[in-house]
Amino acid sequence: MVCARLLTANAALVLLLSSTAVLAVPYASQVRNTSGNSWEFVLNESADSITILRDGANPVSLSSPAAGRHTFDMTGFNDFEIQVAKDAPKAWTELSDASNLHTYYFRPNGVVVNQDPSSPYFGTVYISHPLPVAEIPNVTQRAMGEGIYSLSADLISVDLANNFAAQTNANDASLAKLPTGWSTANNGGSSPWQIALDDSGNLIASDFSDQHGGFKYADPNLVNGGLVLRFEDGDRAAGLFLNGNNEEVHGSIQSKPMVTGTVGVDLTIWGVDEDLDIDGDSFTSSDDAYSVWRWDAGSQTNYDGAPALEIASTAIDVDEALWFSISVDGIYHDAHYEPQFNKFYLTQSRTHGNESSLIIVTPDGVDGMSPTIEFASKQWSIDNDLDGNNSNVEELGGGIQDIFRSFGSLTIAPDGSKMYVHLAEQFTDDDIDGGDGNNPFLGAGSVVGGGGILVIPLDENGLPVIDVDDNGTPGDTSDDFITNIESIDIEGQLSRHVRAPISLDAAGNVYVTNNISELLQVFSPGGNTLAITGSDGSFIVTEPGVGLAGDYNNDGVVDAADYTNWRDTLGDSVATGDGADGNGNGVIDSGDYDVWRDNYGASSSAAAGTGVAPEPAAAVLLLVSSLMGIKRRR
Repeated sequence: MVCARLLTANAALVLLLSSTAVLAVPYASQVRNTSGNSWEFVLNESADSITILRDGANPVSLSSPAAGRHTFDMTGFNDFEIQVAKDAPKAWTELSDASNLHTYYFRPNGVVVNQDPSSPYFGTVYISHPLPVAEIPNVTQRAMGEGIYSLSADLISVDLANNFAAQTNANDASLAKLPTGWSTANNGGSSPWQIALDDSGNLIASDFSDQHGGFKYADPNLVNGGLVLRFEDGDRAAGLFLNGNNEEVHGSIQSKPMVTGTVGVDLTIWGVDEDLDIDGDSFTSSDDAYSVWRWDAGSQTNYDGAPALEIASTAIDVDEALWFSISVDGIYHDAHYEPQFNKFYLTQSRTHGNESSLIIVTPDGVDGMSPTIEFASKQWSIDNDLDGNNSNVEELGGGIQDIFRSFGSLTIAPDGSKMYVHLAEQFTDDDIDGGDGNNPFLGAGSVVGGGGILVIPLDENGLPVIDVDDNGTPGDTSDDFITNIESIDIEGQLSRHVRAPISLDAAGNVYVTNNISELLQVFSPGGNTLAITGSDGSFIVTEPGVGLAGDYNNDGVVDAADYTNWRDTLGDSVATGDGADGNGNGVIDSGDYDVWRDNYGASSSAAAGTGVAPEPAAAVLLLVSSLMGIKRRR
């Protein structure tokens, strides 16, 4: 079985934006100058305290602030840091409230949160909403429009194009925005589909409808937009539109958009296309759809270049991966591209476990025909002798089935440490298509808990780390259980056809929409945290009481005073991690100087800065070697 990585006690606990926090916390978002010297920010949840430092001092303090909008004055000051503190138990807790009408949506298709602290849209929540309705049937009386909804981090609707004005009337259907250049009429609930943000915060939407298939884009304020790819198309039976070279450009896109770069500048976009065939002739079906394609749009919009095949569906419909390359009612294909690993995380919502619901693939970088399958969840189940469906033998034909069956939407923490994936509940009732069979490892009654959002650790290569306890019976896997996967319970699980797109904010809170509960839910794992949003576009999360690496005098700043502390204790033997023992080996030595040097300029009240670390004098270096020769660890 796969073993978890060991974590050292002195692992870095200061989490930069590029390394999103594993702790979820209240934080200041949508920070902006409203007029003159007046500034405003939105707090996503209640906090214990807020301290606003102006030019490094001159604090403005708020005690027990509630979620919502807060203001402060900057007269006579240039820079600020908004420090938000809260000490809460570490347990998944819902932040959203079912009494808040702004969290109800009729069959929402996607959610994404702006994670860029240098943007005024930082913390903005976008919801993809395809259908206008007078009310949400059997749920609530909320009138809904079609397009994209936006909320501030406190989950109140916001008019992004009108000076971020709060919109308290949730029944105003005009809160749904259709940017210029978008068509969504008669879309059957598939337009817009899933959503993402490019590197500049522009919204990118995939479209799964036959009438308007492809990709659309919109400015962050949702006013102006257009088509990323030329044509709105997805009618395979009628034949897809062709460019000037008689090449098919795209069909309907079933996955979320996967993007790098900025629309109109240097955009690359990937998607799982329902219609495109590998041979370029989708009119003649050859059962090889649902491949991953790449469009190198660059600086163009309405791009009509032929796509490049990134991962051929037939190349992963092999062995125990068994990617479905044909259309089957109720099965959704989704994908997530993680640039830091150069891997695609592919999911298919298969319920019985005959195929892998999670396939992790590295593209070949050539023609898409020879990708490397790094992980296939059914193969992992077989390798670990864990049967994810130990009933329904007649229908399944026996053998080991995938314990990760019924996977759906997936996202990864920006630091690459965790994967968040939706697991649909699995039914055992005989009157539901023969029943899905019991999953003893992830189903109802298992240690993990039976469905919702699973939080799975990843190793340094982006592959799952899964710890299995043999329950004291080595050689007998029937009573094994998984120990390191967390589970978040969500509403709306009582359907095979539940779709629950997931997003994260910069502080690590989990956002999920659901087409069955028709809710937006937000969850926090809690913890004792301090989140700091800076006027320089920085954002960090720290855990109070845990020192910064290199901060040997524990004053919250790695500076020359810490060098003095190291110098004065050089050669001493100490308890592991005490004093200037930055590398945790129990001796104050040159390695601890390296820790201080590498973190010089970092602080607990701002993002790690840059600075020139003073080199130890030659006499000090001589002292290092001499003292290390005469002092030993106690």
